[in-house]
Amino acid sequence: MRIFSLYCLILFFLFIPVFYYRFISPSSNSRFIFLRIFMLAEFTCLSLFFYNVIKSYVVKKIIYPLIFLFVLISNYDYLIQNSSNFSYFPLVVECIVVLMYILFFFYEKMKLNITTPAYQTTSFWIAVAFTLYCSGNFFLFLFANKSIKDENFRIQYTLIYSTFTILKNLFICIGLTVKEVTNEENSNLIKADDVWEIPAEYIKPKL
Repeated sequence: MRIFSLYCLILFFLFIPVFYYRFISPSSNSRFIFLRIFMLAEFTCLSLFFYNVIKSYVVKKIIYPLIFLFVLISNYDYLIQNSSNFSYFPLVVECIVVLMYILFFFYEKMKLNITTPAYQTTSFWIAVAFTLYCSGNFFLFLFANKSIKDENFRIQYTLIYSTFTILKNLFICIGLTVKEVTNEENSNLIKADDVWEIPAEYIKPKL
């Protein structure tokens, strides 16, 4: 969970310059730069988080190349865009990739024999938080480039984005405060700080 703690710290520290360049000393160009830095940091942290909780060797092999590819796409998108406008294309890509991580994450865990309820694990709540955030904002980001100048759309954008961001943060807080149940009877079978983080050598018992 150290990676996710790093994500929270990045969110906090980058919020300060974004707030400053939005309300105190308005500068769209500077604000967009910090927003893009946060986007890159967010995607990297989430990718590393799922790298640690997903056990598939094949999926682990493609996560680092995906991070590198996302950085290239984001930088290229920044170079070709007008500096006075913010491009939402990298956010669309981020939502798609993160949802793919989450879908495989849940699929992988369904194949394992888990004795602890899912809602009593931190990883579950984090995955739910970003499922809501990415799925709820996907179409919003998809149409934002063409519609953001429309006043009605901007009102809807603020309402929808704020709602799913609050929900995301709420579920993250729940996840970080969950006291995970330890089962001494199964300590010899599953040895992990987080029951979702099943050791690679664990084999599902045959029924």
